[in-house]
Amino acid sequence: MSSSVRHFFEFGPFRLDLEQKILLHEGKLVTVAPKLFDTLLLLIERRDRFVGKEEMMRILWPDRYVEESNLTQNIFMLRKILAE
Repeated sequence: MSSSVRHFFEFGPFRLDLEQKILLHEGKLVTVAPKLFDTLLLLIERRDRFVGKEEMMRILWPDRYVEESNLTQNIFMLRKILAE
């Protein structure tokens, strides 16, 4: 028996490759910082429920304190990238 493991997510013209940690738009590489990649992955994996900012910050920065503006900036950048 072979189990099928999903190593990517596809949404619209985008493909998020989990093995290579890259984002593709219509097959072309979109440069995203590692924390931005992690933020997008978090949102995709939890797409079926509400994810609050406190939960996101705890998951994205588990071992350090960061300002809420870091999360706000990540969301802003993702919106910009995904809208282009």
